[in-house]
Amino acid sequence: MSIRKAAKKKKAPTKKAARKKAPEKKTTKKAAPKKKAAPKKEKAAPKKKKAAPKKKTVVRRGDGPSWVAPFLHALPPDDVEIPDEDRLESLAERVPEPLMDAWRSVGWGRFGKGFVVLVDPEELEDVLDEWLGGPSSTRVPLGRTALGDLLYFRDLRERARQLGFTGDVADNACDVNVVDVRYKRVSRLSTSVPEFFSTVLGDPNELEATMRKDLFDAALPRLGPPDRNEMYGFVPALALGGSENPESLQRVRAREHLSLLFQL
Repeated sequence: MSIRKAAKKKKAPTKKAARKKAPEKKTTKKAAPKKKAAPKKEKAAPKKKKAAPKKKTVVRRGDGPSWVAPFLHALPPDDVEIPDEDRLESLAERVPEPLMDAWRSVGWGRFGKGFVVLVDPEELEDVLDEWLGGPSSTRVPLGRTALGDLLYFRDLRERARQLGFTGDVADNACDVNVVDVRYKRVSRLSTSVPEFFSTVLGDPNELEATMRKDLFDAALPRLGPPDRNEMYGFVPALALGGSENPESLQRVRAREHLSLLFQL
């Protein structure tokens, strides 16, 4: 056998050619980033409880001095509040005890469907000063009527003493007056607080004759009760040729209309 043939018979060595597998890359899963905890919600501040609205005091007949009863009968309270005692004490030097008693028992507010409004004196002080030529330490506004007439108290105690009066006469010297804003005149209504409440505000005939409640009563069904800051005013005003007739009355803003009437 020739060497060449022998060479042919020899098998070529088999390659253990298993290719080495490339080492698998270890894939390390990155841990998902931790979610930030949501910030804790701040506890909502507890809601403040709304202050309970002040209860309006309805004055009942028979409360307080007996001489206020005729007033409450003739002009029943609509919406009134009893003044704060501290506020009353601040007025004590300017008014006698009977007026303090009246305020404590009947209160401040609307009476007789708004025909009379009794107020804290501070509320009408500037209006009254305008109508009467300036401030006065002896004068205290009491309120007004639905036709705008201004009611006020005068402390005459010091004047009475200067004139030589003593005792109860000096201690109770006062009067209550009204400014008729339609005709620009002042009238005395009474010389004591009890008399004012019992025989003026408490007498239907006196209310009609002195304060023209008849005009108010005639216009009330058409206009309805005026609010506390309203009044009935003649349109046009009497000074401008208007007629003193209930049909000529209109509901108007009180302070603005009083200022207008003063300028006419």
